[in-house]
Amino acid sequence: MGFNTTVVIHNDAFSEIENNPQWGSTLLAAIQSNHRTKQPTYFNGGVVVESHHADMEVTVKVGHNTGEVIK
Repeated sequence: MGFNTTVVIHNDAFSEIENNPQWGSTLLAAIQSNHRTKQPTYFNGGVVVESHHADMEVTVKVGHNTGEVIK
């Protein structure tokens, strides 16, 4: 089935996101890093909180410009 990823986008970075043609590549690199390290991965415009297999359900608490998996 694949994997799902939780990403917090910082709304105050919208101009950076809109004007940076490499932003998608940056997001992809952050997702790949998070998948390997299992740690929140910060990038310009947000944070990748976690990735998990699509067969699972994960609860995430979001606040303070980041997120946390609730166990």
